[in-house]
Amino acid sequence: RSEAGPRALGHRSILADPRKDKLVKFINNAVKERESFRPFAPSVLAEHADEWFVDTADNVSPYMSMTTLVRGEKASEIPSVTHIDRSSRLQTVTEEDEPLYHKLISAFHEATGVPLVLNTSFNTLKGEPIVETPEEAIRSFLKSMNSIEMLVLEKYFITRKDPDANELFESQRQDGLTVKRKIPVRAGPFMFESSGSVNYSDEENDDVVTRRARIRMPDRILHDDRINGGWVEVDELDAEILGLCNGGEMGAQEMIETFSDTDGNVIDDAIVQAILD
Repeated sequence: RSEAGPRALGHRSILADPRKDKLVKFINNAVKERESFRPFAPSVLAEHADEWFVDTADNVSPYMSMTTLVRGEKASEIPSVTHIDRSSRLQTVTEEDEPLYHKLISAFHEATGVPLVLNTSFNTLKGEPIVETPEEAIRSFLKSMNSIEMLVLEKYFITRKDPDANELFESQRQDGLTVKRKIPVRAGPFMFESSGSVNYSDEENDDVVTRRARIRMPDRILHDDRINGGWVEVDELDAEILGLCNGGEMGAQEMIETFSDTDGNVIDDAIVQAILD
């Protein structure tokens, strides 16, 4: 079901461990891409709220609308939801109102002794509101580039599969013979642009060359014409490899030769290592 209001209340939220003191900077920088000082809120079991926060008995803040103080002896235990002045804008969670969310926080409480979790709105794309649909949730999850470990959509748990260069590119043995693997097929149309600029300096040998590459893949779930016309900046080498993913056949040696100059010198040792490892 959807949520209405200025706060995420557990249905469209990014949840994290409030005991980790470096989470505030990490989520702000790597996930939300916003100012590093901005605080995060806790979702706390209503029956334990007054043990951790001042004046919070009787489910006082079910909609995360109240700011109070973390009790002095508890502040060091939950640094990622305690602001510099010991304030915290909390959500109290009851079993009656939110049975599933209450069950999740209760499990965390049983495992850690802390009856609350860090809760921030689930949106990782600049200029976009909280995700609404499963498609938006998946796109936002993919955009997080491993800074969000898992996506939960009702009964489905979604994680990323680590890429395996050997699985993708290297040859394999079948019936005693070496055969080439099929190259992966990218999803739909692929547009690639590369550009460069030079910042000239009065000093000798001090010119700075900047190269930029970007791709556009309209059939991918991450594609969004509203953001930079659908173009996404990537590493130039990554874009070239993606351009090769046409479903054909290529062995490891051919892949290496693709990234070598006319004299056979490898342009980028990193890609060779990735292919051969």
